[in-house]
Amino acid sequence: MSSQDESQNHSELEELQDLSHPAEIEFSETGEIAPYISPTLASITREDLRPNPSIVCEVCPASVWHGSEQKGLKCYCRVMHVISWSQEEPNDIAFCDGEVMANLERQKAASK
Repeated sequence: MSSQDESQNHSELEELQDLSHPAEIEFSETGEIAPYISPTLASITREDLRPNPSIVCEVCPASVWHGSEQKGLKCYCRVMHVISWSQEEPNDIAFCDGEVMANLERQKAASK
């Protein structure tokens, strides 16, 4: 790996660090459950690290986004039990029942 590649990977890893994961479900000003936003993706400011085109996994509560210096950004789906997106193997998932199922679980948890 060249020093330029190492520098870019180190920079990408810094983008993925210093994450804060909210412990509670957030609500909008109207009292409704706020749309899910991945804390990991929210912390990434470089657009070239994010999926393009945008995919449903970006707003799915069942997605687990993570990254490493060697492999870059990845998304693990807790419903399908697969890596649903990675920089090495991007996909274009536009819709998925898992996202609906995960949001129903969020609504149920919020109503307790």
